[in-house]
Amino acid sequence: LQGNDAANSFSVYGKEVDIFTSSNQSSAGSNKVKITPVVNFDWDPKYYIGNLVAVHRDNVFMAYVLKGMCKTGGNVRIINRKTAVRWLIKCTSGRIVDIAFAHSDAVILASVDEIGNLLVHEMQEIEGQTVNTLILNIQRPDNTVACEYHRIIWCPYIPDDTDDTISENIDSSKVLVLTHSERAEIWNIDMIIREHGSGPIDPRNIDLGMISIDSHDQPIIDAAFSPDGSALATASLNGEVKFFQVYLYEGTSPRCLHQWKPHDGKPLSCLHFLDDHKNFNME
Repeated sequence: LQGNDAANSFSVYGKEVDIFTSSNQSSAGSNKVKITPVVNFDWDPKYYIGNLVAVHRDNVFMAYVLKGMCKTGGNVRIINRKTAVRWLIKCTSGRIVDIAFAHSDAVILASVDEIGNLLVHEMQEIEGQTVNTLILNIQRPDNTVACEYHRIIWCPYIPDDTDDTISENIDSSKVLVLTHSERAEIWNIDMIIREHGSGPIDPRNIDLGMISIDSHDQPIIDAAFSPDGSALATASLNGEVKFFQVYLYEGTSPRCLHQWKPHDGKPLSCLHFLDDHKNFNME
């Protein structure tokens, strides 16, 4: 690269990058590789149950939690890493404790605060510009007790090529589980919006599109959907893991299939389903 850094710098976006140096050692130039931090925010040094940073599957959009400008609220900053355009999700009624992007080509971000309020935003290209739209706003009652144990886990739905059970009116990639201490809620975003609009919506008024699971005695610290969206695993603070059969389309309550404590009651930090029925690999 001839010349100065300002005139000959190239931004590289990717999860894996290979760098090959020039074989001509006599030419003058610069072979420096610079790493520019995308987020440089000073969070309080403590253990966080949820995620304060999230990256979309296209590796272009990312989001991170900011301290609230109001005494009790919290903000989320969203960045387009290629255009450097930024958006701010402003103060909610509580501190943001977890954020997560949906596992889809659409750029959809969900955030939950310490009260349990759920916000779902979508970034769309409209007339050449990226527009940030609030598509769902779930607001808990004012007397709801705040806590740290709120998690958002999206369904990574991967349909089979021959799957004929997929409804044109329901996008399973827009299904998520939202935890509130010992309780887990499965939300069908498309169904909620179709039945109730974007909100604000009181969850006590919802009878279609949300299913609750109340089977843990300790706060749920993580959960995971199976790749086909048919099962949900939840892990609580006392090390207990439970598997539920999920009925995304029937709307009936999940049925517990199995439960056990894999680490003698020690708390689990995360859960993952290892099966991938689209790309089978014995390794």
